[in-house]
Amino acid sequence: MKPSAKAPISSSYGSKSLSSSTSARSPHTFSSVSGTKDLQMANLTLCVLSRPEVTRLLQIIQALSLEYDEKVLPSIGNEVLKAVVAQFNTDQLLTERSQVSALEQKQVA
Repeated sequence: MKPSAKAPISSSYGSKSLSSSTSARSPHTFSSVSGTKDLQMANLTLCVLSRPEVTRLLQIIQALSLEYDEKVLPSIGNEVLKAVVAQFNTDQLLTERSQVSALEQKQVA
């Protein structure tokens, strides 16, 4: 889901009328225990702020319902955490925190 301009969306979905804002929703937090490059286990938490792409909002709601973020983000968040953590040693997760964060942001986008 790409960031986009804040704009209200109204559309007809079946017999219901929907109104949704594309501003960022409340943050989603994902925790995961993942294996590091040096085979240690790391307990990490990822916080994601998301908003839907305005031009695809109706499609997203029709396919996934209004709780689309609760259905999609947990699996994406956990997979990103595991993929990123596996690339670093335990000590690197602490010392190269900005690089880890940048890689997580890139993979979530």
